[in-house]
Amino acid sequence: MEDVSNTGARLTVDGSVQGLAMKEFFLVLSTMGKAYRRCQLAWVNGNQIGVHFLKPVEKKKKS
Repeated sequence: MEDVSNTGARLTVDGSVQGLAMKEFFLVLSTMGKAYRRCQLAWVNGNQIGVHFLKPVEKKKKS
């Protein structure tokens, strides 16, 4: 992880992800698996990718 904010991050990956069809995915931020974010791919530049963090979907309460 090269850069992170409340809304997204810039990641460096091993090799290139150019051409991969990964629109949404989970990014695990800890070895314990307790910190993770649902992400949407924003851009790809060689071995770096930009992601937007997606907000959790709120469940509607039954009346």
